[in-house]
Amino acid sequence: MELLSNYDDLIDIGLIKQTRKAGNAPMYQINQDNGAAQAFGKFEWEVIKALGESEE
Repeated sequence: MELLSNYDDLIDIGLIKQTRKAGNAPMYQINQDNGAAQAFGKFEWEVIKALGESEE
């Protein structure tokens, strides 16, 4: 799956939002008001914690 081809889908579901342009390149960030983005953030931290525990 190539992220570049899915920007429109991610914008449509509200997961990311365009914040500005740098030259002709649009810049995006995660929409922290979106429930799916919040759930993904929590999932990411759980994975990081689990990886840290497995190294101990």
